[in-house]
Amino acid sequence: MELDDLVTKTSNWLKNKGPKSKLVLSSRIRLARNLENLSFPHWAKKKDLLKIAQRIRPVLKKDSHFKNGILVEMENLNSLDRDFLVERHLISPEYERKEGRFLIIGEGEVISIMVNEEDHLRIQVLESGLQLRDCWLLINQLDEALNEAIGFAFDADWGYLTACPTNLGTGMRASVMVHLPGLAITREIHKVLPALTKLGIVVRGFYGEGSEAKGNAFQISNGATLGKGEEEIVAHMESLMTQLIGYEETARKNLLSREKNSVENKVWRAYGILQNSRFLTSQESISLLSTLRLGIELSIINLEMDLINELDVLTLPAHIQKIIGKSLSPQERDRARAKLVRDRLKRGKNV
Repeated sequence: MELDDLVTKTSNWLKNKGPKSKLVLSSRIRLARNLENLSFPHWAKKKDLLKIAQRIRPVLKKDSHFKNGILVEMENLNSLDRDFLVERHLISPEYERKEGRFLIIGEGEVISIMVNEEDHLRIQVLESGLQLRDCWLLINQLDEALNEAIGFAFDADWGYLTACPTNLGTGMRASVMVHLPGLAITREIHKVLPALTKLGIVVRGFYGEGSEAKGNAFQISNGATLGKGEEEIVAHMESLMTQLIGYEETARKNLLSREKNSVENKVWRAYGILQNSRFLTSQESISLLSTLRLGIELSIINLEMDLINELDVLTLPAHIQKIIGKSLSPQERDRARAKLVRDRLKRGKNV
C-alpha cells in the first residue's frame, strides 16, 4: 500500500463497531519508549537520529503487525501529506519532516508508530468505541516483542525512561474520544470537565494536546503515569468513562423530555443546510455533523453513523485536497467540501 491509498480506505476506528460507539468515537493506547544508552530525539544529532532509525526500521518491517502496512519517510513528505496524517490521527502536529524520522502504519490504521518524535518510539493502537482493554492487550503484545528485539531504556525506580518527565513510569496514555453534545447543550459540561481534572484526568480537543474541542468531541486521558500499573490505568479510565457516559445519557434524556421540539428542529435544520450548501467551512461542517450525530443517536433522523464518522474526517482541509488531487484555496475547499457532503448524504451510505 501507498500513502495515497488511505484516502479511499476507511480507518477501523471510523467503522462504528466497538462497544458504546454511539457516544465513544475511539479508544487509544499510546506508549512512549526509548532505546537504551541513546540520546532522546530532541537532544540527538542528525547522525544519531539516522542511527536510531536504521536500528528500528528492519525490526518493524519484520513484525507481523505491519505485514500489509505502510512505511512513510517523513523527510519525503510535502506539507499537504503531513497535514493529511495529522487529520488521520496517525502523527502529532509536532512531528517534523526531517531525516531519521519515519512512520509505520499497520493494516486498518489500528497500529502505528512514530519513530524519533519526542521519544524514539511512540506506539499507538486506535480502535472504535470503548475498547481500552483490547487496545492495551494488543499494544502490550507488540511492546514485549519490540523490547525483546531492541531493548528499551528502563529504570527499576522510575520505570520506562522518557523525554518528558510526565511520561515516566508506564509511559502510557489511555485516551478516549467521546461525543458529549447533551452535556454541552445543557451546560452541564462546565461542571463535569473540571471535576475530571481534579481527579487527575486530562481533557483535550480533537487532536490532543493544545487543540480545541470541536463538534462537542473531547479527548479524555489519564494524567501522570508514574507509580501506577498499566492495568490499573486502563481500569481507572474505563470506570470513569462509564460514569461520564452515564452523565451524557442522562443529559440526553433530559433534552428529549424538556426540549424535544427544539432538538428535533436543530437536527433537521443541520441536515437541510448540509444537503443544500454550496460553500461549507471546516468549522461549520464539524458543528453541523455533530448535530446530525446527536440526531442519529437519539433516533431523530435515520442515517448511517459510519457515514457521519467518515465525513468528520473527509471534510477536513487536507483530506479535501487529497480527494480532489491538488492544492486548493480556502474558498475552493469550502466549495469542494459542500459538494462532497451533498453527494455523500444523497447516497446515504459510505463509498
